[in-house]
Amino acid sequence: MKNNDKPYHFCRGKIYYPLVMNYIYSIHGFIDLVSRGLINKLVELRISKSEDEIDDVINSLNIQDDAIKNQFKEIDKTAPLFAKQKFIKSDGKEIEIDINEIAEEMLTKGVYLSATLKNSACTLLISAFEKTKDWDDQNDPIWNFFYHCRNASAHDNKFKIEKDRFPAKWRALEITKIMNGNKLFKENKHDGFLNFGDPIALLWDIEQKYRSMKLK
Repeated sequence: MKNNDKPYHFCRGKIYYPLVMNYIYSIHGFIDLVSRGLINKLVELRISKSEDEIDDVINSLNIQDDAIKNQFKEIDKTAPLFAKQKFIKSDGKEIEIDINEIAEEMLTKGVYLSATLKNSACTLLISAFEKTKDWDDQNDPIWNFFYHCRNASAHDNKFKIEKDRFPAKWRALEITKIMNGNKLFKENKHDGFLNFGDPIALLWDIEQKYRSMKLK
């Protein structure tokens, strides 16, 4: 993400870059922790030479790519961490976090926890709107769209349409009054309006249209 000559390569010197990067960290971190938990479990099962259990654990994650399944079968350890994450309290003492214990939790409870990924997407939209609200233009459909998405993000992932900011359009999507109370981000395949890639694409389009937006 050095410059903005490629789609979704946000400019480092502008407002959205650090916010989008933080969002990507959170989504990738979820995937990485589940992967770490899986590898740790497979290493444990290899010691007992339980091939059937190894297959069962891998298949439980519904991995579609057979090549990736085979890679997990061959990996015998997780990658080392370049640093230890420290959670220091105001009294100077550290909260001990066992990353492998967390990884195991993510592996066994990942399906339940994956629904909370919408919180990261909501936080991105709230932060991005707040930092660029000086450019908010109620005559521009994309800003009206952004506004309603930001508002839904702040109301537990549900549209709360109180202001008459319309039309609210972005690409092929449109927000209307009848969507009040509907979910913003999809929590399963059958509900919700946006996918997790949409915040990145929306902010990209706004950055490209409003090139004067810069950090103050």
